[in-house]
Amino acid sequence: MEPFSFPQINPVILHIWGPIALRWYNLAYILGIILGLTLLKWWGKKEGRISSTHAEQFLPWCILAIVIGGRVGEFLFYSTETQTFWDILYIWEGGMSFHGAFIGMVVTGYFFSKRNGLSFLGWMDHIALVAPIGIFLGRMANFINDELYGRVTNVWWAVLFPNGGYLPRHPSQLYEAFLEGILLFSILNYVAYFRREG
Repeated sequence: MEPFSFPQINPVILHIWGPIALRWYNLAYILGIILGLTLLKWWGKKEGRISSTHAEQFLPWCILAIVIGGRVGEFLFYSTETQTFWDILYIWEGGMSFHGAFIGMVVTGYFFSKRNGLSFLGWMDHIALVAPIGIFLGRMANFINDELYGRVTNVWWAVLFPNGGYLPRHPSQLYEAFLEGILLFSILNYVAYFRREG
C-alpha cells in the first residue's frame, strides 16, 4: 500500500499585517488556553477547592508562562543559529519549546497559587487535568506545519512529509496528539472525577 501524501494545508490562516499572521499553531495555543481555562472553571465548581475567579485570574499568567517560557526554551534548547536574546521577541520567527512552556507554567503556577492562598500541588493538579487539551491541539498544528515527523518506516499509514524528503515516515505528531492528548486527558479526568464520584 502506498504511503499517504502529506495534505497541503497552508500553515498561515490569515495574514494580518507585515510579518504578523494568524497561523494554525497560534490558533492551537489560543483554543488550548480558552478550552483549558473553561474546563478549569467547571472543575472548580464541581470540586469546590478553587473558584471560577481563580481560573479567570490565571488567564494572563497562563499566556505569559506559555509564550515567554516557550520562546526562551526554544532559544536555549533548540536554537542552532547565532542569535541575540532579543530575538525571542520576534514571535513570528522560530518556534516554541514545550519544555520551556512547561517550566514557565510550573514557575507561574507556584507564584499564582501562593499569591491566592492555594495549595501549589493542588493547583498544578488542576492544571494537569486540562493541559492535554493544549498538547493535542499543538501536535495537530505540528502536523499541519510539516514538522516533528517520525523516522522512515514501511507501515501502511506512513506519510510522505515534504520536509522529510518525501520519504515514508511515522506521523509521530498524530501519535502524540492521541496518546498525550486524548488518551492522557481521558485517563486523568476519569481518575480525578468520575472514579471519585463512583
